[in-house]
Amino acid sequence: MAALEKKAVINVDITPTDTLLARATGKLDRMKDVPTIVLGRVVTALGVIRALGRQGIPLFWVTDDPDLIVSASRWSRRFPATVQPPDGPADLAGFLERIPVDRAVLIPCSDHWSKAVSALDPALAARFPASMPDALTLAKLTDKKLLAEVLRDHDIPHPRSVPLREEEDLGVVSPEEICGWFIKPADSQSFQQRFGGKAFRLQSLQDARDRYRTVRRTGLAVILQEYIPGPASRHFFVDGFVDSRRELKALFVRQRIRMYPRDFGDSTYVTSVPEADAADAVASVRSLFRAMPYRGIFSVEFKHDGRDDRFKLIEVNTRPWAFVQFAAECGVDVAVMAYRDALGQPVPAVQDYRLGQSTARCPEDWIAGLAQVRSGEMGLSAFILSQLRATSLHFRWDDPMPYFINIRQILRLLLRKLGSFRSRSKVADSRGEGQRRTTGD
Repeated sequence: MAALEKKAVINVDITPTDTLLARATGKLDRMKDVPTIVLGRVVTALGVIRALGRQGIPLFWVTDDPDLIVSASRWSRRFPATVQPPDGPADLAGFLERIPVDRAVLIPCSDHWSKAVSALDPALAARFPASMPDALTLAKLTDKKLLAEVLRDHDIPHPRSVPLREEEDLGVVSPEEICGWFIKPADSQSFQQRFGGKAFRLQSLQDARDRYRTVRRTGLAVILQEYIPGPASRHFFVDGFVDSRRELKALFVRQRIRMYPRDFGDSTYVTSVPEADAADAVASVRSLFRAMPYRGIFSVEFKHDGRDDRFKLIEVNTRPWAFVQFAAECGVDVAVMAYRDALGQPVPAVQDYRLGQSTARCPEDWIAGLAQVRSGEMGLSAFILSQLRATSLHFRWDDPMPYFINIRQILRLLLRKLGSFRSRSKVADSRGEGQRRTTGD
């Protein structure tokens, strides 16, 4: 994988946990004596930890779910075993009250952790500041039903959406059109945890009714949304940061090249592109944040609709995203911006970033790319070249262990699947042998 050129000298903080605690409970004479508590897991938390660690910012990593990949990072620090970890985001306030830290910056890396931070009482919020929107703004942007209303109110292009309050609301779309729509959750994280996907593509009106009933039994709210046709490369993301004075300090535009799964999956290969490539999307983001009291990190997804040549807003992330490390290495380090802003420090504006850089999330991108090769959408040589041009989402020379842990987990998964396949084959063979003995074949 190609290595990204660094713009500045990297300071590595390898301070032991007890020394970090001593700093955090003593007099805070310097900004970098205030630690950060990174809340969450997977590559998003890993990217934030790497971005902060490289700048010498002390940090602790907190999660309610084990993650060997993140824990393998050289900058990942856990609280001592004597400190009971939080029992999920709902326990955040109790956790902060019992840790031996006078003050720390919070950076949540998932929707549920973000909601927990926004719900802290004023006393805790003062001790543990975060650069993020207030609870009401957060809800309006992360709840897909509320977001659709905001976009309509501010005339921002978006797919046609219908709130599903009851089953009869499905009748808004004709049976002939329903195959071009899908059921989408208001709370993406809860839906993903429950159903293992982002949405349900619909095959018929009856399918829509069945899907709706399945979701409603869980108590999750959903909307019916039009599917915008087109390949993964029609997706663009406008990422950036707004400081406490509501000034837009940075923009970073990237294009999705591949994704997995194909319809409602995650990006597996992205490339940094000029703002001009998605000028209308950038204008929509500026308009949205002028109309709302926004603060903090954001990532806004658009899809270009070839039917009317418009960039339509799909969703808004009000927190770091999976490719936050990639943005930092291209020159837009929103994690450090959030740290400075939370402490009331000025946030220098980013005027430009590195263009034409790419990163791949493997092995998912191997699956997505080889599928395109098999379908004839791309040649094998083009796919191999794309891999050679890209960095790995997990591998970095200054922090290699998360990559090797990821590879180990992939190999274990493949071995389990192979063992399961062999077991099923043996069962099928034994059944076939029994049938032949019975029938005399």
